Order: sequence, then structure tokens, then C-alpha cells
Amino acid sequence: MKPLKLTLSAFGPYANEVVVDFRKFGDNGIFLVTGDTGAGKTTIFDGVCYALFGRASGKERTVDMVRSDYASPETKTFVELEFLHNDIKYTVRREPAYMRPKKKGDGFTQEPASAVLTGPQSTCNGDANVTAEVVNIIGLDYERFKYIGMLAQGEFLRLLYANSNERADIFREIFGTEYFRKTEEILCTRKGTLKADLDRCYDGIKQYFGGIIADEDSKLRELAEEGNPNRITEIMSEIYASIAEDEKLVNSLYAEIEKKREEYTGIHTEYAAATEINNLFEEIAKVQDRLFALEKKKNDISALEKRISLAEDAIKKVRPAELLLEREREGARAAEKELEELRKSLEESKPRLEELSKELEKCKERLYRKNELASKIARIKEELPRYSGLLILGEEIEKLKLKDRTYETAENSLKTELEESKNRLAEVKESLESLGDIDVRIITNRNAMEKHRIRAEKYELVKSISDELAVVSTQYKELNSAYADKEKEFSDAEDIYKDGEIRFYRSQAGIIASKIKDGQPCPICGSYHHPELAKMPENAVSEEELREFKRIAEEKRAALQTVSNELHEKKTACAAMAQRLNDEAQKLFPTEKLTMELLLQLLEKEESESKKREQEFAKVQESYENDLRLKGSLSEEEKVLVKSVEELEKRLAEKSSERTETTMALKEKLASYENVQSFLSFPTKDEAEKEIATLEEECNIVDGIYKKAENDYLECKKFIDNGNAVILDNEKKKSNAKKACLEAEKKFEEALAASGFVNLVAYKEAAVSEEELAAMKAEVEQHKNDLTAETARHSQISAQIKGKKRTDTKELQETVEALEKEIKALEEKYQGVNVRYESNKNIRDALEKKVAEQRTIENAYNSISDLYKTAHGKLDGKQKISFEQYVQKAYFAQVLEHANTHMLNMTDRFILKQSDEVSDLRRNTGLDISVYDMVTKTSRPVKSVSGGEGFKASLALALGLSDVIRATSGGTKVETMFIDEGFGGLDETSLDQALDVICSLADGNRVVGIISHVSALKERIGNKIYVRNTKKGSCIEIHALQA
Repeated sequence: MKPLKLTLSAFGPYANEVVVDFRKFGDNGIFLVTGDTGAGKTTIFDGVCYALFGRASGKERTVDMVRSDYASPETKTFVELEFLHNDIKYTVRREPAYMRPKKKGDGFTQEPASAVLTGPQSTCNGDANVTAEVVNIIGLDYERFKYIGMLAQGEFLRLLYANSNERADIFREIFGTEYFRKTEEILCTRKGTLKADLDRCYDGIKQYFGGIIADEDSKLRELAEEGNPNRITEIMSEIYASIAEDEKLVNSLYAEIEKKREEYTGIHTEYAAATEINNLFEEIAKVQDRLFALEKKKNDISALEKRISLAEDAIKKVRPAELLLEREREGARAAEKELEELRKSLEESKPRLEELSKELEKCKERLYRKNELASKIARIKEELPRYSGLLILGEEIEKLKLKDRTYETAENSLKTELEESKNRLAEVKESLESLGDIDVRIITNRNAMEKHRIRAEKYELVKSISDELAVVSTQYKELNSAYADKEKEFSDAEDIYKDGEIRFYRSQAGIIASKIKDGQPCPICGSYHHPELAKMPENAVSEEELREFKRIAEEKRAALQTVSNELHEKKTACAAMAQRLNDEAQKLFPTEKLTMELLLQLLEKEESESKKREQEFAKVQESYENDLRLKGSLSEEEKVLVKSVEELEKRLAEKSSERTETTMALKEKLASYENVQSFLSFPTKDEAEKEIATLEEECNIVDGIYKKAENDYLECKKFIDNGNAVILDNEKKKSNAKKACLEAEKKFEEALAASGFVNLVAYKEAAVSEEELAAMKAEVEQHKNDLTAETARHSQISAQIKGKKRTDTKELQETVEALEKEIKALEEKYQGVNVRYESNKNIRDALEKKVAEQRTIENAYNSISDLYKTAHGKLDGKQKISFEQYVQKAYFAQVLEHANTHMLNMTDRFILKQSDEVSDLRRNTGLDISVYDMVTKTSRPVKSVSGGEGFKASLALALGLSDVIRATSGGTKVETMFIDEGFGGLDETSLDQALDVICSLADGNRVVGIISHVSALKERIGNKIYVRNTKKGSCIEIHALQA
């Protein structure tokens, strides 16, 4: 890859567009980049890196800092690079995202990022896509290109003086040896997993030993209690023997139990049949008792049936006549009441008729006033037509008055507005003069804010890591405490289980002894004589309790393992977080030798100062932006005010002229109005019409009052005349109602007699509600049903017990109970032996699987352990070189081989060597460097060389590393190299030797650029790029020997 032309615009210190045309230096040779300190020499290489990979060359230079502080708002920030690779020309252009002032209006706008790569046949867009395509074309990523194309300030002195661990980190970054380190970590993890699995296997085997059931004095019991996994063969042999014996005993007991069950079935069937017959004799006695009670109740039921018959007659035959009588009586009472009310109303109406007659006479007298009112109305109506002309004149006068007032208001308003506009215009001009440089102040403050924001982001990152580390550390301490608690819980639970197991086995003899009777053989020894049976201990443990103890112990073990895993994870997280905190803190405080205490103090101080600076910046920026908005609004306001003053002066003159004309016309109309009004009775037509309406209304009232009085008199007279006729009619209705009542009373008495009721009292006693009647009928029906059912059951049982008699079942019951006890005793004995048989059989099977698993894991662990020690450099008595370091050492040998070629050219006596001496086998070594003197045949540490020799060594190492990276990248060609190292410490001879080496690099088709301000280099190198500082940003000049 050879750069052809680099264009930088508003990039770094370059305010405007600058072009670096590398083609002027030819296809090979050396050129010098020189100029003022801080002018932007290294920025040229930053531009190349940014164009290719979207990143700057140094750690301190980031993409968000590339926008030039000198650039004007309309100048775009971009980098464009034309380069040649394998004789194919490519152009890549990148524009970073940045904030710039708006071209129109106030405030700022975000300029979006963009990237475009143009080749001979295709175009690629997008930041990530362009970077990936560049890596694909040139065969190098950013990290490798940085070490091949740019030997940066201090970068290779750091590599030269680094110890083995630091150099390993650098080589990991360059050569990508992270894979080999991860392989070591995988082996370590696998080893730890297998070790944990192996420990679990041993624990599992021991747990199974604890579950073995055996006689107290047996060898199997002794081996199980010892719990030695190494004696597993003996234990398995004893388990097999115990299982075989128990199998025979289980089969024998099962056969005996089945025999007893057959005997029990026959006797129990006979006992059940006899019990059933006895129960039937008892039941028939109870049925006879219930039949006797039902027969005894028959007389009560007969009386109840008679009462039901009387109630039905009362409800169906007498009650309808009773209801009819009540209705007729109510009708008679209503007719009597209506007649009385009508008579009262007629008596009250006679005085009112006399009053209405007098009121009617008065209204007749008022009719004479109506003629006078009609004469006055006619006179006023004759004047009405003349009011129209007066109205028109009045309207015209009001319009002229309104117009005059409007003109007066407008004239005064225009005068006031004109005066205010002139005053405001003067104020605006004065304010605009004071805000002349606000644009520059805003940009300067925003640049300062951006730098503060970048530092604040670094602070926030360090602070968040510090806070998170504090939280994780607290969690680690809590987990450590929890681990101790869980460990104690597990230990207590395991002790309880082991104690319970011992008590369980000790109680087995007592359980068996409690079931042995004299004359029966002992299930253990077979003896028929039992002089002293074992007793059940007071603290005996059941098999269920023992299982519960074991389950609890297993739960506690699992909980302990869970906490242990979490504790390990937290410890690893704390270490990683602490390392990350140190790395990020060094970036924030590079000059400080940090301790945790100092870091917390610095963070507290940084937080306080940062907030203070942020508030100050924000306050200033807000003020500036307000001023900027004010300036824009004032400029617009000034234009508006100038135009407004001109328009106001013109409008004021027009309004004054219009008002004069209106005043003259108003005076003429007022004189005409006064002349017409002198000939009319009322000032306006409305008042005349109101008077007419008043008089007409008075006429209408007189007519209305007379008509109402006449109408009220006639209606009252009519009511009295009609009322007398209605009274006669109602008296007839009253008489008829009394007759109907007498007839209804007669029918009710006839119904009582016909139904057999001697009087009304007898009827009332018999008449019950429908609900009571239904309840009495239900009682009679229930008695009939119960009598029928009990009679049928008596006949059924009599048939079942015919020819049979009661049986004494006591002897049969005793025999059944005795057999039940014998069977239960045999089953308990069978259960005890069978539990031991099945439990030991399951433990045997589980042990066989667990032992096989243990042997498999043990073989795998031994293999992985040896492999891990080898890969991690932990073999006893061997040099501490890990797998990754072994690979890095091979790369390092190649680097030193190439470096020494350049070292000999510059020194003629010194070469760089890998240090083979190992003073401490516990320390990682393999990447240490020493300087070998070919004259004295001695070696010394690299840190002991002088400043000038150190520069030569670092340059040689840098060139050697560049050669190896190029070779390991598939022979990738980078045909332009920048060297940004300090040549100032070299004497004349050393400087010539270094230049000779660099010139040898430029042989063929490569161009080498040296970034330096050393005067001696300016004299020795003809091709130069001058970078100069100005107040408006940096600029460059190219001096090339070739035209």
C-alpha cells in the first residue's frame, strides 16, 4: 500500500483544506516532515490512519477530537486519501460526526459521519463496511498497520524497556496470541472441573458407604463405618454375600405369609356371614318398633283428615261470599262520601256567585275610558311618518361622530407608536454594536466544553468501574461470610446424619427383639431360647428419619457448593474489575502513581471540579447562545423598525386630513336634525311607538278584564245549577248500594249454613291459609308412606331370616384377630429384611457405577493436569514458559533476527539477544532482552544502554518488528513508512548510521517519511514537508527535489 495524495479539511490544526501530494517525492527515497511543535506533523499520519481505519495513530488522539478548532462553520471536516495497492488505485473519504453552528438561524446542528471507498469497479459505503474492505484490500488491520507504517514516539522505547509480562501484552496485541492464552485458560478450567468432579465422586462413594445396612458385629458394618474408598473391593465382596443371604430369607418369609393369608381368608368369610345374619335379627326388631309407633298415631291422622275437609269447605264455598260482601260494603261507603263532598262544594259556591256579579258591574263602567284612549292613539300615529327622516339624520350623525372618534384615536395611536419605534430603533442599534463578536465567543467556549466532556466521560467510566468494584467487593465479602455459614450448616447436618445412622443401626436389634416370642426362632441366630432380648434405645431413629437426615445433609452440601462457585466467580470478577479500573484510571490521571486511596481522593476532587467547570461552561454557553439569539432577533427587528417608522409617518399625515373633512360634515347634519325635531311630540319614533303600544295595551286590558269577569260569573252559575241534579243522582246510587250490601249479607249467611258452620266463629276457626292446608295434607301423606315402607321392610327381613337363628361369633372373631397379628408380625419381619436387601442391592449397583465413573474421571484428570502444567509453564524444575509465551518467543526470535540486521548497520558491535538465564524458576521469563557486545563478548541488561544507543536499539527493534509483521501478513506491501522518533540524542556518526539504515529501507519501491524538527536532518534530507503554525490554523509547504 502506497499513499499517493492526502487531503485534510478542517482536520486537527488544519483549518482549511490542505493537500499532501506524496507523488512529488517519487517512487522511493526519504522525506522529512518538520516544523513547529504542535503544528500538526504527526497529524499527517493520523490522517492516513483515519482515512483507512477511521482511527488516529496515537492513544491520546481520538476520532471525536479531529474537528479543527480554527474551522469556520461552513467548512466541512473530511479526510480523503488516494492510495495504490498492487498497481490498483483506490480513493477513500471519511467525514466524522461533529457539531457545527447552523448556517441559518441560531444554535448548532449535528453533522453526520460518512465513509466512501471507491475502487476501479465498485464503491463501498458506511464506516464499518469501508474499514472491513480496506483491511481486505491491504491485508492489515489497524493494530498491525500501526506497527508497520508508523514508528510512533515512545512506542518502541516502551517495547524495548518492557519486562517479559509487559512485552507479552504488546505481542498479544500485535500477533494475536490471545488464542493460545485462552487455550491455557480452557485447560485450567477443564482441570478444575475434573478435580471437582473427582472430589464429588469420592464424596459420593463415601455417602454410599454410609447407606449400607449390616449387622453390628459384621465385617461389612466395620468396612462401611471405616469409609475408606481404597477398600472398595472388600466392601463389594461383603455386600454381594449379604445380599445373597437376605434374598433367601426374603423368599422364605414371603411363602410363610402367603400360607397364613389363605387360612385367614377362609375363617374371615365364615365370620362375615354369621355377623350379617345377627345384624338382620337386630334390624327386624327396630322395624317392629317403628310399625308400632305408626299404628299408635292413626287416631291423630284421622282427626287431621277431618280438619282438612272443613278447611277445604271454608276456602272453596264460604270465602267467595265473604269477599263479595266486603266489596259491596266498600262501594256503599264510597257513595256516601261522594254525596257529602258534593253538597259541601255547592254551599261554598253561592257566596262566590254574588261576588262575581258585583265585579261584572264594575267592569261595565270601565268600558267608557276606552274611547278617550282610541282618540289619543290616532293623533300620535299621524306623526309617525316624519320620524323616519329624523332617524336617518340621527344615524348619519352617529356615523360621523364614530368616524371622528376613530380618526382621533388612530391619529393619537400613530403618534405614540411612531415615537416608540424611533426610541426602540435607537436602543436596537446600540445593542447590536455590543454583540458584534458573539459568534467567535460561542465557538471558543464550545470547543472548551467538548474537551471538558471528553474528560468527564473518562471520569464517569472510572467512577462507574470504581463504584461497581465497591459493590462487587461487598458482595464478595458477603459471599465469604455466607460460605462460612453454609459450611457450618453442612457440617452440622452431616454430623446429625452420621449420628442418626449410628442410632438407626443400633435400634435394629431392638426392633427385631420386640417381635420375638418364646418358642419362635431368632431371625438372626436361629435360636429358640432367648434369655436376654435386646431393648429398644430411647433415642432410636426410624428409617424415614434417617432418610430425612440424609436429604437435609445433601441439600446443605449442594448449597455449600453453589456458594463456593459464586465466591470463585466474584473473586475473578473483582480481580478483572480492579485491573480495568487501574488501566482506565491511568488514562485519566497519567502523571499520578495511583493507589486506591489516592484514586478515590482524585475522583472526589475531579467530581467536584468537573461539576463546577460544567456549570461554568453551561452558564457561559447559555449566556452566549442567548446573546446570539438576541443578536439575530435584534438584526431582524432593526430592519422592521426602519420600515415601520417610514410607514407610520405616512399614515399619520393621511389620518389628519381625513379627520378634518369628517368634522365639517358632522356640524351640517346636527343643524338639520334640530330643525326637524322641533315639530314632533316625542324625541324619537321609538318613544312615539312605545306610547301607542302602552295606550293600546290599556284598551286591551279593559276588554280582557270585562270578558273574564263575565265568563267567571256564568261558569259559577252553571256549576250550581248542575250540582243540584248530580245530588239527586248520587242519592239514588247510595240507596242501590245499601240494597246490594243486604243481599250480599244474606248470601254469606246462606253459604255458612250450607257448609255446616253454626256461626261465624266456627267458620273463622276452620278457614286456614293455603300454606297451612298444604302442610296438613303432607303430614297425612307422609304417615301413609312410612307405614307402607316399614311394612314392606318387615316382610323382606322376615323372608331372609326364615329358618335361621342367631350365632355366637366371639370364637370366630378371636381366631381372625389372632391370624391378623401373626400375618402382621411376619410382614414386619419381611419388611425389615427386604428393606436391607433392596437398599444394599441399590447401593451395590450405585457403587459399581460410581467407581467406574471415578476411574474414568481420574484418568482424564491426570492427563489434563499434566497438559495444563506443560501449557502453563508450571512443570516442577522447568523454566516458567507458558504456551502463549512459547509462541511469542518464536515470534520474538524472528523480530530480533531482523532487528539485529539494522542494529549492526547502526553500531557495528551491538546486537539484541533473548535472555536465556533464569535466576528464579517461579517467575515467568522468555521475552527478556539483553544487549550483547561483540567486542567485549559480554551481555548487559537493555535498560543499562545510553540514550543514543537506546534510540538505535528501539529503532532497530521497531524496524525488525515491522519486517516480521509484514512477513506474517502474507507479504503485505506497505510502500510508505513514517518514523516519529527522537533523533535529537544522536551524534553526527550515529545520525549518519541511522539515516543509512533508513535509506536502505527506501531502496526499491518504498518511501520513508521522518517526522522530526532536528536541524541536522533538514541539511541531510532534501525532500521536505514544512508544517507551520498560524493564528488561523496550520498550513504546509512541500519542497521536493524532483519536479
